[in-house]
Amino acid sequence: MLALERDWRCAVGEVDVVAEDEGTPVLVLVKTARRLGEGSDLMPELAIDKAEQARCRRLALLWLAVHPEAEGVRVDVIALNIVGERCARLRHLIGAYSWEE
Repeated sequence: MLALERDWRCAVGEVDVVAEDEGTPVLVLVKTARRLGEGSDLMPELAIDKAEQARCRRLALLWLAVHPEAEGVRVDVIALNIVGERCARLRHLIGAYSWEE
């Protein structure tokens, strides 16, 4: 995967990273939890509720409107847990969302 742009903004919000993976455009949302000590198993990606998923869909549609050459777009989530000083856990959820319409 190759990062192309950071902090892409539009009327709906912001995409943390725009990347390309084997020719497929990828909108990457980064979710972070800082939890030191006990309870460090917090999953920041669970903070993405139905409203946030709808916003992600609107972001993807607006990105496609600005980039008509793209046939589609994938939405990934990077979940980052800060579990100590200079220590983190990272999960890459590939194709975290898809829509049928």
